[in-house]
Amino acid sequence: MDACSERWRTMSVWKLIPSLRPGFIIGFIVTWNLIMGFGVHLNGGFGPFSNLSSLFVAAFGTTAVAIIFIGAIYRPAVRTIVLRPSARLSDARPGLMFLGLLGGLLTVLTLLSAMQIRGL
Repeated sequence: MDACSERWRTMSVWKLIPSLRPGFIIGFIVTWNLIMGFGVHLNGGFGPFSNLSSLFVAAFGTTAVAIIFIGAIYRPAVRTIVLRPSARLSDARPGLMFLGLLGGLLTVLTLLSAMQIRGL
C-alpha cells in the first residue's frame, strides 16, 4: 500500500464519519441541498453568482456549517445532536475542527465574492 492511500484512509474527516449520527448526516445533506438549491434559484440557475441575495444564501449555508461543527466541539447540546452516544470527542475533534474551519473559509470567500459583485 502506498503512502498516499494510507494518508487518505487516516484523514480526520474519514475517521469522523463513523462518529456521526446517521440521522444527522441525512438531515445535514438534505438541509444543505435545500439551502444551496434556494441560492441557485435566486441566482436564476447554475453558473457564476450574479446577485447578492444568492451569495448571502450561500454565506448563510456555509456559516451554518461552521457553527454546527465548531459548536459540536464546545457545546454539549450540539454534540448530542451531531455525534453518536458511543463516539469519543477526542477522536472526532480533528474532523469537526477541519469541517468547521472549512465552513468558515467558504463563508469568507463567499462574502469576498459578494463584495466583488457589489463593487466595494
